[in-house]
Amino acid sequence: MCGSAGPTVFTSAVAIISTNENNNLQQATNAGNTGVRRVVVGVVGGVGAGKSSVFRAISGFRLSVVDADRIGHQQLQQAAVRQALVQRFGSSILGENGEIDRRILGSLVFGSTPESQQNLAALNELVRPGIRAEIHRQIQQAPQEVDAVLLDAALLLEAGWAAECDGLIFIDTPLVLRQQRVFLQRGWTADELARREASQWDLAKKRQACGFVVDNSGTLENSAAQFQQHLATVLRTSPRSDSTSSDRTADRTAIPASLPPQ
Repeated sequence: MCGSAGPTVFTSAVAIISTNENNNLQQATNAGNTGVRRVVVGVVGGVGAGKSSVFRAISGFRLSVVDADRIGHQQLQQAAVRQALVQRFGSSILGENGEIDRRILGSLVFGSTPESQQNLAALNELVRPGIRAEIHRQIQQAPQEVDAVLLDAALLLEAGWAAECDGLIFIDTPLVLRQQRVFLQRGWTADELARREASQWDLAKKRQACGFVVDNSGTLENSAAQFQQHLATVLRTSPRSDSTSSDRTADRTAIPASLPPQ
C-alpha cells in the first residue's frame, strides 16, 4: 500500500465490494488484533457535503476515521493496479508523470451512459480487492480506546456496507453549498458534479436509508452538535459498544484524524 496511513485516515471507495468481501469486513468490525469489538458508524452524504469538516468539529469523542476515497486514490498509485488500468482503458489515462490521471479516468467512468457504467464496473473489478483489504486493516488497527470507527465511503450504501455498520448518519447539505464547495476545492462545474453523482444512488434514497440525519445547512458548530447527539445514541444502543462508553465520552477529547486539507 502506497503511503499506508493509519486507521485515523479518511478515504472513500471507488469500488463495489462483493459478498465475500463484505463478510471479511464484518469480521473486522467484530474483532481487531486486540480482540476489541469496534462500533462502526457509516457516514453518508452527497459529493461535497462537507463530512470531513463536520468530523473536525466534533469534540467529546475518541474517533478513528477510515476514509475509503483516500484509500481508493492510493490504490491508483500501485504499480499492478496502474498496469491493469492501462491495459483496460489505454495509456491515455496516464499523466505526464506516468501516474494515473484521476481527472481523465473520471471522465471515462462517471456518468449515466451505458459505456460509463461499464467502465465503472471494470474499474471496480480492478481496485476493489485492495480497497477492501485496507479498510479491513484500518478497522482492525483502530486504537483500543476509541469510542467508534467512522467509515466515510462515497459508495457505502451501493457497496452493501450498511449491514456492517451499527448506525448510518446522513450529512444533508444543500445543493448550492455543495456546488460552491466542489468548485472551490476541485474546480468542478455544477454539470460535472451532477455527472459524477449520476453514478451513485439518488440522494433522497441515501437519506431514507440512514437512521440519522444531520442538517448541514447552518453553522458547522450546529452540524457537529447534531452529529455528536446521533453518535451518542448509536453508542448507547449498539451491542458492540462498551457499556460505559456513552458515559466516558463527555470527558474525552477527540483523537485528531489525519485528514486531507480542505
